[in-house]
Amino acid sequence: MKKLIIMMSIVAIGFSLGACNKKEEVQPVEPVEPVQVEEPAEVEVEEPKEEAKVVEYLLYLKSKEDMELTGERFEVQIEKNTTNLEIYKYILDQLINFNGLDYAVTPIPPQTEVKELTLDGTILNITLSKEFIESKTDKMFKLSVASIVNTMIAIEGIEKVNISIDDEESTIKGVDFSENKSFDETFFPDK
Repeated sequence: MKKLIIMMSIVAIGFSLGACNKKEEVQPVEPVEPVQVEEPAEVEVEEPKEEAKVVEYLLYLKSKEDMELTGERFEVQIEKNTTNLEIYKYILDQLINFNGLDYAVTPIPPQTEVKELTLDGTILNITLSKEFIESKTDKMFKLSVASIVNTMIAIEGIEKVNISIDDEESTIKGVDFSENKSFDETFFPDK
């Protein structure tokens, strides 16, 4: 049996050596024209843009049919480095200039301007132009005040709103502006 294994090993080694010594024919290669490689063009690297963030906010608008407020949610994408006061100003401007829905409009007179906006802790101080007083009735004026106060208090971190009107008295159309305002539930439908 040993002889058989040795003979088979010798035969296997012989075949292996024969396969290694076999010469392959080499095919001639046709010459190829050289290709000119251009330098890569200089690529302008843009500075990474500030990431944007989404801000959700609530506008308290007047119902078209009743003297009631209705809250409507919106969102806007803003630059990451936008300050809170810039966001508050944006939201106030959206409320003042709101184009309307089928069922809700802004109660704020359209010529109203935000003259100044400051934050003192959790109290937002808003100075508005005299045009804000141009509401048609005292009740509509009160609804306009409630619309601003409720819209701004809906923002996290604002607990009260202090509104003043450019060069005006502290009480206008029955509204006392000498006190900070809290959320006003007067103009919501009874449940």
